[in-house]
Amino acid sequence: MTAHASTTTRRTAERASARAVLTPHLLPVGGCSGKRRGSGRSGAVRAAGALGASMVTVHSGGGTGIMAAAVAAARDFPRLRVLALTVVTSMTGSDLADVGVDASTEEQVLRLGRLAHRAGCHGVIASPQEAAQLRGVLGAGSLIVTPGVTLPGEERAEHARPGTPRAAIAAGASHIVLGRSVTRAPDPVAAVRLARADLAADG
Repeated sequence: MTAHASTTTRRTAERASARAVLTPHLLPVGGCSGKRRGSGRSGAVRAAGALGASMVTVHSGGGTGIMAAAVAAARDFPRLRVLALTVVTSMTGSDLADVGVDASTEEQVLRLGRLAHRAGCHGVIASPQEAAQLRGVLGAGSLIVTPGVTLPGEERAEHARPGTPRAAIAAGASHIVLGRSVTRAPDPVAAVRLARADLAADG
């Protein structure tokens, strides 16, 4: 999909920093045939870099090898940062238990964050509620990108571990993701202004 990106995707990447969300752990090391080394996860990362993407996502649950391969593929693109997805913001400890993970969401996020750091990833994706603990583990140089950001007074919707823009940044996030809070708002411009006001608030 990434290698055959639409004209719209290419134009977006040319005009602004584009973030590509990929799932390279679904593909074998050498591509589907095992012979084409440029295909598979490494090829997807390189395709994202060629499009001008500034961030690409890999699933930390795929293991160290997959993350390290993504990092290696990104080296040809100095602006491209590899982010490891830890635990999606809709999941709870009960959800983790359902899939056989005997840990709290915080414990699992930190475990995967350490794994991603050792694999050379430039940062991680986690909820605002784990940002502070991750910053302590990963140090000042790592990116921490937080989806699950909700506006002040907004319902948490599908996010099990939300936080406001200001709370996320105060906890150590380097980037916040404002998705449905803006795209589903009756007045998206007003929603963005509310987020900016929250970020600028004191205390």
